[in-house]
Amino acid sequence: MELANELNKLIQEVSPVYSPTMGKVVKVNEDDGICTVSFADGRPVNDRVFLQSILTPDFIVIPAEGSEVIVAFIDNSQKRAFLIKVAKVKKIKWETSPDKKTTIEISDTGLIIENGKGKINLSEDGISIGEGSEPMIKGQSLNQWAATVDAAIAAIITWGATGVAPGGSGGIAPLIGVTPTSFSPDILSKENKLS
Repeated sequence: MELANELNKLIQEVSPVYSPTMGKVVKVNEDDGICTVSFADGRPVNDRVFLQSILTPDFIVIPAEGSEVIVAFIDNSQKRAFLIKVAKVKKIKWETSPDKKTTIEISDTGLIIENGKGKINLSEDGISIGEGSEPMIKGQSLNQWAATVDAAIAAIITWGATGVAPGGSGGIAPLIGVTPTSFSPDILSKENKLS
């Protein structure tokens, strides 16, 4: 039995078997789809661990730096390592296949949905549609402002329909008490943007 153990150790030294191994993410390179992992068993740091086994991913989980992970190896090769489990997620990205026209990205900063025709960004700063440079209008505030404009227009129409000029000489003066309305900046949202 001792001879078999010694023989097994020699074989492992010559051609080690890399089974799934615990590690910790040191650095993430989202653009290249890789991360650097230091291993719990003392093996050398690997700076080319793929974020997943498929190199052209439609759905990808990006680990946070410092996250514990489990790394597996394709064809028993350290150069073909990839993540199979992540403890702390920094971001999730998904894009449609095969055209990749729509992407969805979820992270601590919010949710972004984007396609070739537009973008929606939900974050702690509010909601933006497009590049989000113009303030959106608050619906109820706009409705109230529009009602005052409608009342003023109705008064003008009533006066115009009578053919009688308002005033002290007996006119109907339908505009007495009506003040001109103005578009208040309070109608605009401070958080939600639109382009």
